[in-house]
Amino acid sequence: MPIQISMPVKPEPEEITRIVKEMARRSTDATIDKIVKHVLANSADSTAIANTTTETNFSLNTSVSTVIWRVGGIIRLTASGVYSTTGTPTLTFRVKLGSTNLVVFTAKTGINNASNASWRLEAEIVCRSIGSSGTVMASGTLFINTASGTDTVETVVNLSTTTIDTTAVANLQASLVWSAANASNTATMKNFIAMLTDY
Repeated sequence: MPIQISMPVKPEPEEITRIVKEMARRSTDATIDKIVKHVLANSADSTAIANTTTETNFSLNTSVSTVIWRVGGIIRLTASGVYSTTGTPTLTFRVKLGSTNLVVFTAKTGINNASNASWRLEAEIVCRSIGSSGTVMASGTLFINTASGTDTVETVVNLSTTTIDTTAVANLQASLVWSAANASNTATMKNFIAMLTDY
């Protein structure tokens, strides 16, 4: 009985071009690693935010490429860390794209003289339209240790879309505002995980 050997079909040049373009569209920085994983994470702690009442972006962030935006596309962010205090200052966390607020949590009163109390925030950003006046619908949840063994949880669901420029590269990031400036009022981000999905 003869043995049949199936030879792989050689793709047409047009198909190769289409595949390459699709890979480029689904990448965030034109590398295969980002195309396959679409998950970005840090490898070190952020710089501490301390001794200031000025809104400050955590140093951990990721650049969102213009090719990632698609109507119905989703960006998910999870960030977590620790804070320490003297007295009971408040902490206000925000999720931002560049300088644009996407999710704003209300101020939370920290533990009196806290030492490495925990916090964690999650956010989902869904693209509604693209362009220089593109729009997203964002929501998020904050978990923050406000008493020994107790977390305060707040969920924010925006009632309207937020306008963003999807034609410009911008950083996805989180910021913090302390109500009182003191060297002992300090917060550090330990983990920054962003999932970028254009499908």
